[in-house]
Amino acid sequence: MGLRLVVAALIGVITAIAPTASTPGIATGNAGFNFHKTVDTAVVSPNLTFTFAVDHTTTIPGDQLKYSGRVGNPTDSWSLKGSFSAESHQSTDATVAYYWDEVQYCLTGCGNGDNKHWTTLAGFAAGQSDYVPSLLPDLATGLTLTAVGNPAAGVTYPATRDGILGTLVTAGANASWAYQATLTLTPAQVAILTDLNQVQLVRNLAHFEATPRNLSAAQPWTDNVTFTDSFQSIQHAGDATNLVLAVTEPDGTVVNLNIGSLAPGASA
Repeated sequence: MGLRLVVAALIGVITAIAPTASTPGIATGNAGFNFHKTVDTAVVSPNLTFTFAVDHTTTIPGDQLKYSGRVGNPTDSWSLKGSFSAESHQSTDATVAYYWDEVQYCLTGCGNGDNKHWTTLAGFAAGQSDYVPSLLPDLATGLTLTAVGNPAAGVTYPATRDGILGTLVTAGANASWAYQATLTLTPAQVAILTDLNQVQLVRNLAHFEATPRNLSAAQPWTDNVTFTDSFQSIQHAGDATNLVLAVTEPDGTVVNLNIGSLAPGASA
């Protein structure tokens, strides 16, 4: 199985979730997007640690030293790769002022909408300093996100920061990004995602907001896509496997120590 497991994600039906406010037709002068996202792959990677110690704090010539070490698998990274696309309304230029991204799981009564049956595992949010968001995420920690914009007519991507925030999309133009979102999962979270009695579906939920905005008009929008739960599709997906520790002795001899496999949270 190795240290990296690449799983082609199953792309589900993408459904836009309207905001809770009323949704009249798009108002002139109100920026907004036809927004979509995908999850194309999911990769699980154990985050290994190694500690090294010696039994003497001070020595003199002739002392015998005893060295020890420990390899651990304290967390797993779950990296999602896919795309965002945001087509500006025909009436007005739009600037990305705020966005967030979440990974959620559900057991029963899941549906496509925003409901109490989905539990947020991790999230990420970014916004302009003077902007007041219309809709906040359930959670804005535990997830890192980077994105690279695809060149397109009528689209100006930011030269700095995260590649999304501050993007200007002229009326009718379509911006798109390739993104990578990475969760750092504890052994307890891996156990939840592995358990068929706790998780039936996982999904990635994303939300974009634009300026200028008419508060009574039909933006912003949220989009979600279900994808394969790597921890259920592959047995022991969070394990670090085939581990070999190479130790160089004082005389230069290299000794290979076979560690084998470490489950999430385990050490040897």
